[in-house]
Amino acid sequence: MRYADHMNGEARAELSKEEIDRLRARDALPILPVIYLEIASVIGMDAALRLARYMSGQKVEFTANPQPTSMLPLFLTFEQIAALHRHFMADQVKLISAWPYLNLLDARAMRADGKSIPFIARTLRIAVSTAEHYVKNIPMGSPNNEAINKIKLRLDKGDDPREICLSTGYRLSDIKKILRSSTAISRMTYKLNRKWNN
Repeated sequence: MRYADHMNGEARAELSKEEIDRLRARDALPILPVIYLEIASVIGMDAALRLARYMSGQKVEFTANPQPTSMLPLFLTFEQIAALHRHFMADQVKLISAWPYLNLLDARAMRADGKSIPFIARTLRIAVSTAEHYVKNIPMGSPNNEAINKIKLRLDKGDDPREICLSTGYRLSDIKKILRSSTAISRMTYKLNRKWNN
Protein backbone atom coordinates (compact mmCIF):
# COMPACT_ATOMS: atom_id res chain seq x y z
CA MET A 1 0.00 0.00 0.00
CA ARG A 2 1.35 3.41 -0.95
CA TYR A 3 0.54 6.43 1.13
CA ALA A 4 0.15 9.78 -0.57
CA ASP A 5 1.50 12.93 0.97
CA HIS A 6 -0.45 14.62 3.68
CA MET A 7 -3.15 16.88 2.32
CA ASN A 8 -4.80 19.27 4.76
CA GLY A 9 -3.49 17.23 7.67
CA GLU A 10 -5.06 13.94 6.44
CA ALA A 11 -3.22 10.90 5.17
CA ARG A 12 -4.80 9.48 2.02
CA ALA A 13 -4.25 5.80 1.20
CA GLU A 14 -3.98 4.72 -2.42
CA LEU A 15 -4.39 1.08 -3.32
CA SER A 16 -2.69 -0.48 -6.28
CA LYS A 17 -4.79 -2.27 -8.91
CA GLU A 18 -3.57 -5.66 -7.61
CA GLU A 19 -4.59 -4.80 -4.05
CA ILE A 20 -8.02 -3.61 -5.19
CA ASP A 21 -8.52 -6.85 -7.17
CA ARG A 22 -7.40 -8.93 -4.17
CA LEU A 23 -9.83 -7.14 -1.83
CA ARG A 24 -12.66 -7.38 -4.36
CA ALA A 25 -12.06 -11.13 -4.77
CA ARG A 26 -11.97 -11.62 -1.00
CA ASP A 27 -15.29 -9.85 -0.42
CA ALA A 28 -17.10 -11.15 -3.50
CA LEU A 29 -19.64 -13.94 -3.36
CA PRO A 30 -19.25 -16.89 -5.74
CA ILE A 31 -21.19 -16.72 -8.98
CA LEU A 32 -22.58 -19.42 -11.22
CA PRO A 33 -20.19 -20.15 -14.12
CA VAL A 34 -21.35 -18.83 -17.50
CA ILE A 35 -21.74 -22.30 -19.04
CA TYR A 36 -24.63 -23.03 -16.64
CA LEU A 37 -26.33 -19.75 -17.54
CA GLU A 38 -26.16 -20.81 -21.18
CA ILE A 39 -27.57 -24.23 -20.26
CA ALA A 40 -30.30 -22.53 -18.21
CA SER A 41 -31.34 -20.46 -21.23
CA VAL A 42 -32.03 -23.75 -23.05
CA ILE A 43 -33.52 -26.07 -20.40
CA GLY A 44 -34.29 -23.85 -17.39
CA MET A 45 -32.44 -22.90 -14.21
CA ASP A 46 -33.63 -25.86 -12.09
CA ALA A 47 -32.27 -28.38 -14.57
CA ALA A 48 -29.04 -26.39 -14.98
CA LEU A 49 -28.50 -26.36 -11.20
CA ARG A 50 -29.21 -30.10 -11.06
CA LEU A 51 -26.58 -30.60 -13.75
CA ALA A 52 -24.17 -28.35 -11.83
CA ARG A 53 -24.72 -30.26 -8.61
CA TYR A 54 -24.21 -33.74 -10.01
CA MET A 55 -22.02 -33.34 -13.09
CA SER A 56 -19.82 -30.28 -12.47
CA GLY A 57 -16.13 -30.63 -13.19
CA GLN A 58 -16.69 -33.20 -15.95
CA LYS A 59 -16.71 -33.27 -19.72
CA VAL A 60 -20.18 -34.17 -20.92
CA GLU A 61 -21.48 -35.32 -24.30
CA PHE A 62 -24.96 -34.11 -25.15
CA THR A 63 -25.89 -36.68 -27.77
CA ALA A 64 -29.32 -37.15 -29.29
CA ASN A 65 -29.37 -40.75 -28.07
CA PRO A 66 -27.39 -41.07 -24.81
CA GLN A 67 -25.49 -44.29 -24.19
CA PRO A 68 -26.94 -46.71 -21.58
CA THR A 69 -23.92 -45.96 -19.37
CA SER A 70 -24.48 -42.19 -19.53
CA MET A 71 -25.38 -40.44 -16.27
CA LEU A 72 -27.32 -37.64 -17.98
CA PRO A 73 -30.74 -39.39 -18.04
CA LEU A 74 -30.59 -39.60 -14.25
CA PHE A 75 -30.67 -35.79 -13.96
CA LEU A 76 -32.27 -34.56 -17.20
CA THR A 77 -35.16 -35.69 -19.38
CA PHE A 78 -34.50 -36.97 -22.91
CA GLU A 79 -36.16 -33.81 -24.29
CA GLN A 80 -33.74 -31.62 -22.30
CA ILE A 81 -30.75 -33.67 -23.50
CA ALA A 82 -31.93 -33.36 -27.12
CA ALA A 83 -32.36 -29.58 -26.70
CA LEU A 84 -28.81 -29.29 -25.35
CA HIS A 85 -27.55 -31.42 -28.24
CA ARG A 86 -29.20 -29.05 -30.74
CA HIS A 87 -27.85 -26.00 -28.91
CA PHE A 88 -24.20 -26.99 -28.44
CA MET A 89 -23.61 -29.12 -31.55
CA ALA A 90 -20.26 -30.04 -30.00
CA ASP A 91 -19.16 -33.51 -29.01
CA GLN A 92 -18.10 -32.54 -25.49
CA VAL A 93 -18.81 -29.63 -23.17
CA LYS A 94 -16.65 -28.94 -20.12
CA LEU A 95 -18.84 -28.27 -17.10
CA ILE A 96 -16.82 -26.03 -14.80
CA SER A 97 -17.05 -26.77 -11.08
CA ALA A 98 -19.90 -24.83 -9.49
CA TRP A 99 -19.42 -25.98 -5.89
CA PRO A 100 -18.69 -22.54 -4.40
CA TYR A 101 -21.97 -21.22 -5.84
CA LEU A 102 -23.91 -24.32 -4.76
CA ASN A 103 -22.45 -23.99 -1.25
CA LEU A 104 -23.66 -20.38 -1.20
CA LEU A 105 -27.20 -21.46 -2.13
CA ASP A 106 -27.19 -24.30 0.42
CA ALA A 107 -25.80 -22.08 3.19
CA ARG A 108 -28.49 -19.45 2.63
CA ALA A 109 -31.24 -22.07 2.53
CA MET A 110 -29.98 -23.62 5.78
CA ARG A 111 -29.76 -20.21 7.47
CA ALA A 112 -33.32 -19.36 6.43
CA ASP A 113 -34.34 -22.74 7.85
CA GLY A 114 -32.88 -21.75 11.23
CA LYS A 115 -29.51 -23.53 11.17
CA SER A 116 -26.55 -22.07 13.04
CA ILE A 117 -23.39 -20.91 11.28
CA PRO A 118 -21.16 -23.62 12.83
CA PHE A 119 -23.65 -26.29 11.72
CA ILE A 120 -23.69 -24.85 8.18
CA ALA A 121 -19.88 -24.84 8.09
CA ARG A 122 -19.68 -28.47 9.30
CA THR A 123 -22.35 -29.68 6.89
CA LEU A 124 -20.89 -27.98 3.82
CA ARG A 125 -17.28 -28.60 4.92
CA ILE A 126 -16.33 -24.95 4.62
CA ALA A 127 -14.64 -22.57 7.04
CA VAL A 128 -16.83 -20.84 9.62
CA SER A 129 -15.70 -17.46 8.30
CA THR A 130 -16.78 -18.50 4.78
CA ALA A 131 -20.18 -19.61 6.10
CA GLU A 132 -20.55 -16.26 7.91
CA HIS A 133 -19.69 -14.44 4.70
CA TYR A 134 -22.21 -16.47 2.70
CA VAL A 135 -25.12 -15.86 5.09
CA LYS A 136 -24.37 -12.23 5.90
CA ASN A 137 -27.65 -10.23 6.03
CA ILE A 138 -29.75 -13.43 5.79
CA PRO A 139 -32.16 -13.54 8.75
CA MET A 140 -32.10 -16.74 10.75
CA GLY A 141 -35.37 -18.59 10.47
CA SER A 142 -36.94 -20.78 13.11
CA PRO A 143 -37.54 -24.54 12.88
CA ASN A 144 -40.46 -25.60 10.67
CA ASN A 145 -43.23 -27.95 11.87
CA GLU A 146 -41.55 -31.08 10.54
CA ALA A 147 -38.31 -30.24 12.36
CA ILE A 148 -40.23 -29.39 15.55
CA ASN A 149 -41.95 -32.80 15.47
CA LYS A 150 -38.61 -34.59 15.03
CA ILE A 151 -37.13 -32.62 17.92
CA LYS A 152 -40.14 -33.45 20.11
CA LEU A 153 -39.70 -37.16 19.34
CA ARG A 154 -36.04 -37.00 20.32
CA LEU A 155 -36.88 -35.13 23.52
CA ASP A 156 -39.53 -37.77 24.32
CA LYS A 157 -36.85 -40.45 23.98
CA GLY A 158 -34.78 -38.59 26.56
CA ASP A 159 -32.04 -37.22 24.28
CA ASP A 160 -29.95 -34.40 25.72
CA PRO A 161 -31.02 -31.02 24.26
CA ARG A 162 -27.38 -30.06 23.70
CA GLU A 163 -26.86 -33.15 21.53
CA ILE A 164 -29.99 -32.23 19.59
CA CYS A 165 -28.55 -28.74 19.05
CA LEU A 166 -25.32 -30.16 17.68
CA SER A 167 -26.98 -32.67 15.37
CA THR A 168 -29.79 -30.45 14.05
CA GLY A 169 -28.05 -27.08 14.00
CA TYR A 170 -30.82 -25.28 15.88
CA ARG A 171 -30.10 -22.96 18.78
CA LEU A 172 -30.56 -24.13 22.36
CA SER A 173 -33.14 -21.36 22.87
CA ASP A 174 -35.24 -22.84 20.02
CA ILE A 175 -35.06 -26.28 21.65
CA LYS A 176 -36.13 -24.76 24.98
CA LYS A 177 -39.14 -23.11 23.31
CA ILE A 178 -40.15 -26.42 21.76
CA LEU A 179 -39.71 -28.09 25.14
CA ARG A 180 -41.93 -25.51 26.86
CA SER A 181 -44.64 -25.73 24.19
CA SER A 182 -44.83 -29.52 24.25
CA THR A 183 -47.35 -31.03 26.67
CA ALA A 184 -46.17 -34.59 26.07
CA ILE A 185 -42.78 -33.89 27.62
CA SER A 186 -43.70 -31.64 30.51
CA ARG A 187 -42.42 -34.24 32.98
CA MET A 188 -38.90 -33.72 31.58
CA THR A 189 -39.02 -29.92 31.91
CA TYR A 190 -38.16 -29.91 35.58
CA LYS A 191 -35.10 -32.14 35.13
CA LEU A 192 -33.82 -30.28 32.07
CA ASN A 193 -34.29 -26.86 33.66
CA ARG A 194 -32.19 -28.06 36.58
CA LYS A 195 -29.48 -29.16 34.10
CA TRP A 196 -29.53 -25.84 32.23
CA ASN A 197 -29.51 -23.71 35.36
CA ASN A 198 -26.55 -25.56 36.91
